[in-house]
Amino acid sequence: MSDISLNGITQDSLTTNYYYSARQRSDTGYVLMIRQLNKRVIDHQPTQEETETTSPILSLKKQVLIISWWGETVKNATKKLNHLGIDVVWLDPSDVSNDKIMHEMQKTQYDFVLIVMRGAHHETVTAAHRLRRSGRQIKVANNPGANAMFDYVSGALGLADEC
Repeated sequence: MSDISLNGITQDSLTTNYYYSARQRSDTGYVLMIRQLNKRVIDHQPTQEETETTSPILSLKKQVLIISWWGETVKNATKKLNHLGIDVVWLDPSDVSNDKIMHEMQKTQYDFVLIVMRGAHHETVTAAHRLRRSGRQIKVANNPGANAMFDYVSGALGLADEC
């Protein structure tokens, strides 16, 4: 362990049950432990059935509308949001007519609406700004990733402290 700095982590507390964050210098091979991550090491990957039957950690009964053509990004954000008990409705502007999108945006059942500007129709963005000025919870974002989508929704619903 001479080439490893434990950075305040005691050697007795090291375990194979958790992942650790570390840096290694490429020139000397010196390893600096950063911290223990809160992710447990498991022997098998969870099956699709196991991940779908996982119950949400909160039961918020909130509904969010996301308008984006970035399917994988929305799916990843949806998984995180569903884990908090937030139902997500996703509309893809390349598959759904603009009239349908405009109609869905007008519904008051949604606690928050997130529109990804890239790929959205001009009328959708204009209507979103008009609805936001009238007091609705709507965000028009340029090109957010899954984490940014999650942050926008949790921030708008006041969950930033609970997450």
